[in-house]
Amino acid sequence: PSRKQPTHSIMAAVVKIESLEAEPRSGEKRKARAKGQPSRKQPVRSDFSTEREYAQAWQKWRLSRDNNNNSVKRSRQQLRAEQKRQEQVCQSRLNENEELESEVHSLHRDAKILIKAISKPSALSRDELERVRLMMLEEQARDTSAVPLPTANCLRESFLEDSRLFPVD
Repeated sequence: PSRKQPTHSIMAAVVKIESLEAEPRSGEKRKARAKGQPSRKQPVRSDFSTEREYAQAWQKWRLSRDNNNNSVKRSRQQLRAEQKRQEQVCQSRLNENEELESEVHSLHRDAKILIKAISKPSALSRDELERVRLMMLEEQARDTSAVPLPTANCLRESFLEDSRLFPVD
């Protein structure tokens, strides 16, 4: 006669029973830890036959706890320092983004003015005309690398004096 193979539910029940047997029942002591892994529980005097053994175990436990506490403290300090550094990086990028957005806005405005200057120069307002002249002077200053870029006030003064670029009505 052939035997039936155990079903998954039977196998699962066996595994569960085996795991329950491995756990200590209430009142029973757990198995000793593997060698090199001390218990994290504070030593109890009644677990030792001599005062000296207890004192050594307690001293070893205290040293382990102190080392762990220091390790946790260093880890938290490192985490705080990293968070602070990340916040600074984030803030500097936000500032840079604001500056870039402002520059993009300015470039869009200048592009509209230049399109208007090319398509319909007579429709330029006095401010737009001044801006076109300043842009042209800035471009001229950039083209001549030997001459340093003049300041905005210097550009405005030369713009107002120079009527050859665009006649002012």
